[in-house]
Amino acid sequence: MSQTVSLRLPEELISRLDRFARMLGNGATRARAGLILLDEALKEEEFTGIEFCNTSLGRQPYVKQTGMAVWEFVMVAQEFDMDAERVAAHLHCRVGSVRAELLSRLPQ
Repeated sequence: MSQTVSLRLPEELISRLDRFARMLGNGATRARAGLILLDEALKEEEFTGIEFCNTSLGRQPYVKQTGMAVWEFVMVAQEFDMDAERVAAHLHCRVGSVRAELLSRLPQ
């Protein structure tokens, strides 16, 4: 189910949204581009360890400060039985960051 939401946006923001829609390609509309950006921003709020980046495969969530897509991070973590200390040692990053990222992946 969806609902219509009306927003009044400044012209400069509309221009940026249109540029983003063109960058997405495939005839993405202003509305679709806005939906994508809003969804990504809300996910970044919910999971503070991720950010969205443009890739050759389209927009993908990445683990901040690692250069790794979330799916890559999860695959590495699975190889180490989701053990934060071992994953952190392998990736040469802080255990706290790895632990937070792994916890955000667990079902609620």
